Amino acid sequence: MTPGPRSPEETRASRGSTFERFVVFLAAAVCLLFTATLRDISVTSLWLPQNLAARLPADTTRDGHLTVTVSEPNGEPTPGALVRVIAVVADRPFVVGSQTTDTTGTVDLTELPRGEIWIIADKQGRARATSRVVLEDGPRKVALTMHPAESFEVVVVDPLQRPIQGVSVTLYSTDPLPYRTYTDPRGLSRFEGLGPSPYAVEVEAVGFGAKLIERVTAADSPLFVKLERLGALEIAVVDEGGAAVPGAVVLVAGSSLWPARSSTADDHGKVTISGLDRGFYDLRAEMGGKVSEPMAGVLLEQGEHKAVELVLRAGHLITVEVTHGEAEDAPGVPNADVALVEGGLSSFPIYGRTGPQGTVKLGPIASFDATVSAKAEGFVARSAVALEDGQTEVVVPLLKGGKITGIVVDEDDYPIDGAELEVVGVDSHGMPIVESSALAGFREDHFAFALPGAVPLVPAGELGVMPIVPDIPRDIGPLTVTRSGRTESPWVSRKNGELTLEPVTPGRLRVIARHPNYVEGTSDAVDLVPGGEAEVKIVLRKGGILEGRVLEEDDTPVRGARIQVLSPESGNERITYTADDGSFAFAALPSRVVVMVSRSTALDHVVARETFDVPVDDRREVEIILPAPRDPVTIEVTDDRGYPLEDVQVQAISLEPDIVLTRTLFTDAEGEAELLDARGLPLRLVARRKGLAPTVVEVDDAPKRVVIAMIEATSAFGIVESRYGPIADASVTLLSPTGTRVAKTDEEGNFRLDDLAPGDAVLLVVAPGHVADEVDVTIEPKEPRETDLGRIELEEGGSVKGRVLDEEGEPVVGARVAVGRVPTYLPIGALPLGVVATDSQGHFLLPDIPEGETPIEAYKVGYGREHVTVDVRARDTTSEITIELFEDPDVDLTEVNSQGSLGVTLGEQSGRVVFEHVPLGGAAQRAGILAGDTFLAFDGVPIRSLEQARRRLNGPLGQDFVVTLGRPPDLRWRVRVSRERLRR
Repeated sequence: MTPGPRSPEETRASRGSTFERFVVFLAAAVCLLFTATLRDISVTSLWLPQNLAARLPADTTRDGHLTVTVSEPNGEPTPGALVRVIAVVADRPFVVGSQTTDTTGTVDLTELPRGEIWIIADKQGRARATSRVVLEDGPRKVALTMHPAESFEVVVVDPLQRPIQGVSVTLYSTDPLPYRTYTDPRGLSRFEGLGPSPYAVEVEAVGFGAKLIERVTAADSPLFVKLERLGALEIAVVDEGGAAVPGAVVLVAGSSLWPARSSTADDHGKVTISGLDRGFYDLRAEMGGKVSEPMAGVLLEQGEHKAVELVLRAGHLITVEVTHGEAEDAPGVPNADVALVEGGLSSFPIYGRTGPQGTVKLGPIASFDATVSAKAEGFVARSAVALEDGQTEVVVPLLKGGKITGIVVDEDDYPIDGAELEVVGVDSHGMPIVESSALAGFREDHFAFALPGAVPLVPAGELGVMPIVPDIPRDIGPLTVTRSGRTESPWVSRKNGELTLEPVTPGRLRVIARHPNYVEGTSDAVDLVPGGEAEVKIVLRKGGILEGRVLEEDDTPVRGARIQVLSPESGNERITYTADDGSFAFAALPSRVVVMVSRSTALDHVVARETFDVPVDDRREVEIILPAPRDPVTIEVTDDRGYPLEDVQVQAISLEPDIVLTRTLFTDAEGEAELLDARGLPLRLVARRKGLAPTVVEVDDAPKRVVIAMIEATSAFGIVESRYGPIADASVTLLSPTGTRVAKTDEEGNFRLDDLAPGDAVLLVVAPGHVADEVDVTIEPKEPRETDLGRIELEEGGSVKGRVLDEEGEPVVGARVAVGRVPTYLPIGALPLGVVATDSQGHFLLPDIPEGETPIEAYKVGYGREHVTVDVRARDTTSEITIELFEDPDVDLTEVNSQGSLGVTLGEQSGRVVFEHVPLGGAAQRAGILAGDTFLAFDGVPIRSLEQARRRLNGPLGQDFVVTLGRPPDLRWRVRVSRERLRR
């Protein structure tokens, strides 16, 4: 039975794995433009141009000697097989040898470069055979086995069982290079020359929803796939009087349509956008100076045709001035890139570039709930400058970037050429800095692509969306790269080991150097001021070699497995895929690494995680035995009467620390969804469907079938008011273990929250000019399934205005200020409610705080924390408050950038560690952790102290973990949480 339509999450996940493979293939094919984050590659194509060998660096040591023996599964030699050797030098592949096996199935290749190499054997009628090793001086022998080629057929039909011609069918095997064909008039596509199964098949056709079928074998051929028709949005654009607006521009973006596309309304003010998959879509219309309110999260079901109306109203144009510094007479910055975003995060940002005076006019926008960001060559980017209500002019001051010079050497103080460089640290506001020339180039290319606006849709009745691939330069010189009309020096060390990095964001910084022949190295911390210069020295040390094989329990090699290597100390990540014989290899590794393995058919499912010690300047060989694939778990979702529920979203998460499994499934017409490779695992299952209460089921040992019974959703309503009457446009947020719901009050102060589950929750109510309030509430399950939360009265607040200075009387930039205690650890992003940061002069304004004697605290990492007590009066501002901080030079400000953590504040209550502060939007809040929850265990290890808890939370960004939580009186549950970068 073919699976039902894919959810947006499934689409993203499948495209994520597909895209990962495509990037690997593209990298091997063109040998260009590897990003700094792709530390390792797979060679995927036998037709690499031979002239690539000429690009191998001239100073590469070529004393490697390799003997390759190719044989049949029965041990007989395989003559006539073409064997190619691909060297991986500085993350780029080079063809360094090619020869055909003789009658004994052997080739002998000499003068090969040292380091990581791929060996690929190919012969007609045989499946490709590959291996990966690290060559050193001296001879090396490798044996390859070529299996008979398999074939596979796919038949594609429409909902009426009629064959569809011209459908794109892609087959993914354990070979990283996918196979692709198109169906003939019978709806048939046939694949030849395949390696052993399992396979995954993806089917895509214009006008139909794409499908991905995983874990099929040769026995499933021919595979019949039924495609469902795609949906459409029928958009009508009208003015405030209800009249049609011909020629209006409609923008649309969504889960299966990114980036945003545009279309023009016809003479009746209508636009039909068809060929849309199931998912959520954002819409916006504009005409001249008029614009509609952005319509976010429009759900389009599979095959649905939904009518939507957008109303144009007078918009606002925003004049942005970008200046060199914050002085009143600061000069403007020409050619600065500026972005205007409505609502904090929008699918339709508006881009522009400043003129000679440093100004640009952007818009129109529907409301002043918007932010402005700007960046310019030689300056530090500035993000998320918020507009105030009615503000049509905004100034964005930029700081001049700094310069870092220095040298990269080995342990004998010899210079190292070609080391890639990255700057990490924290800026004056405590925000993390992660900069490289590759990231800067990506931002430049993205802005240049987005500057003209949304890409017009092709008027062909269907979307026909093609991936947008930027032009790839035919050649790259040794020192410069041209991006978006600008010429920049890539951040790599020169032949004499020297480095020059600019512009660099000022702050407390370190420079990281990476080279394929050495372990990643880091400089000492330096302080860089705006427009200043700092010098560093980085020493790179030889690492060790890790070679291994991934095998099933019966010793069968695992082809195409994803191998992820993490360094617990530095957080550095490298990725590769196993060859035909299950082999993998890494050079220049640190002394201890964590290796995580995923099968090719489920890259998001880590089935093995092991830690290895790697000898310095030596080789270690390992075998990783994968556990046998688990049986599937059938998840059945019913209503409270036992009837099956279709199209229920089920998120399945493994609670076994060493087995990472995160899948999103949708139930079929029988109310069932199959979770592969999950029998016996501890699982957390979350079921969601509109109109039904979100339901969480936790099982310790997943059986063959898990039944989830969903009940009708509960709603909650209430009124927000002050002593003067109702408060309009107040923000009401309900926080619960099953998710977050947000609403706004109307003119009468009323609010309503739908699709709730019964249970305890926290209601956060915020309104400008009033003190925010948190209310513990209980959502009742009883009829009529509506909970009256009553009247919530907000008090009027006052404001405190002041400065934060150091012991010398100088302003402290980026100090955080709050009532009570300032949170120490926060995720990247906007500061949470009730926390503000000082500006370049140390000034702060803390609004909407309670009346009376109130403690105000200031904190900045590297300085510590101090507080003062202020007499706050409602509807008034208390000014001229000074808080003095004392610098602590012994604090390492860059430690947080080498690792991830969890942006929460911990405390102790009655001998237990609790989550005191959980900021909105962070990983902890998204996982359902609430302030007041008890931190009981980390990956099953009991938590007994604050120090132990924080030490456990810190670690490599690429790893996640399982937290055991408690809540009075006796509730216990587990969630899986990912580490995140923090601001300090």
